[in-house]
Amino acid sequence: MALLLQVLFLNFIIACENIGVLALATNGLSPNKATKARRIGIGTSLAFKLILIAVAGFLFVIPWLHIRIVGGILLLYTTFNILLQHSQESGGKTKSKSGEKDSFTEAVLSITAAVISMSLDDAIAISGIISTNGSTLDFQKTLIVLIGLLFGAFILWVFSGTLTTLIERFSILNYLFAGYLAYMAIKMIFEDDTLKLFFDRINFTFTVSGAVLCGILIAFYGLFVNGIFPGSTTKESNTNLPFYCIMVVYSLITIGTISYLNTIPIVEGHRLSAELVYGFMPNGANAIYTIATSSNGIVICAAIFEGTAVNGRGEKTYISTLLSSAKGMIVFILLTLFINTIGLSFSFNVGTIRPLQYLALFLIQVLLLLSYTAAFNLMYVFIKRKALLIISCLLYTMLESGIAAAVASNDRFLIIAYFFPSYHFAALLGLSANTYSISTAILIPVLYIGLFTYIGYCGDQSRNRMSVSAK
Repeated sequence: MALLLQVLFLNFIIACENIGVLALATNGLSPNKATKARRIGIGTSLAFKLILIAVAGFLFVIPWLHIRIVGGILLLYTTFNILLQHSQESGGKTKSKSGEKDSFTEAVLSITAAVISMSLDDAIAISGIISTNGSTLDFQKTLIVLIGLLFGAFILWVFSGTLTTLIERFSILNYLFAGYLAYMAIKMIFEDDTLKLFFDRINFTFTVSGAVLCGILIAFYGLFVNGIFPGSTTKESNTNLPFYCIMVVYSLITIGTISYLNTIPIVEGHRLSAELVYGFMPNGANAIYTIATSSNGIVICAAIFEGTAVNGRGEKTYISTLLSSAKGMIVFILLTLFINTIGLSFSFNVGTIRPLQYLALFLIQVLLLLSYTAAFNLMYVFIKRKALLIISCLLYTMLESGIAAAVASNDRFLIIAYFFPSYHFAALLGLSANTYSISTAILIPVLYIGLFTYIGYCGDQSRNRMSVSAK
């Protein structure tokens, strides 16, 4: 009896998770098609859970299969597909009959993909209660499994339609469920045996918290894109999404690297530490320095973003374009700082925050990075081809950091190094042999921003006058 209650309770929890998938995927369909899609989803869920429970003990011990990673990626794809579909519907697109047919097909495919991936995790949980070490189920345990699965299917059948109605009325639920599915997907990936072993070796303890953070970010992104929070248009935000994902991954890699260095590894006979490599003690308060350590990644993302956005600017003025690019750069900075602060606080400790010093460091690093934005926008005035603009922005970034490193290594040319933003990032982290100057670090990017903005504005006005006179 106790075993039956455990299985019933577990299937109730699983059904609640699956209700969200069915409700999200069928949101926007006509009532008849939504009902048909839910029936397909419930039937597919039952079938796959039975199959996976039967083979779970054998399937999950195959080391090269990495079934959790496959399932997590599949679930992530489903989540983004559902979010994208809902964003298009929110954009006011009308549907023809063929469009309704396509939406129904997409909904069924999304449900099937999500059910398969979530069934992997569900099978592990149920098998952990019913069976051990992949042993064959006897008649009594098989009956308990069937009762539990039928109970879960009943919950799905009764409540999925109600939840779909609620999601259509309150669109905020759509993004909250999407965030939860993203959390489930990341958590599933992190629970892969090989990844768990790797994380243990590098002392990376930010797995569950990282999965929760990714889910929260996805939920907030959905709210931001569709105007529930103030922000940009759906089209612009969908363009930004890949860059936000890159910055999240970059930040998680940074946290993992710092966690590994905190184990004081010996590499080629040299004992390393986070303080030696990055220039600061790892804790949440010192995450402000990770803007400098991630500056190359942020600048590269900003350079590529500048090129990809070139076709969507239309008749925008130079100043409005510059402000839009500056807003994108600040979002990259804040996202990096937010994730690294949470990650380092969970992995180590919060540390002591000195507000004035913290704000000063933040302002300096923002100004230094905005100087790159001003340079990229100046290039946009004279280069209109997307590929050439991206190459030019990346080339500028590489040359700037390369020349700064070269002149900083020679005392005779040290004065020249002060005019390069990347030098100030190194000095900020204490990785430069010279004393760090706050006044110089503020003055140089302000001069760059002012000079580039003036040249760009004059060039843009000149081009506009020439185009008007040509007409």
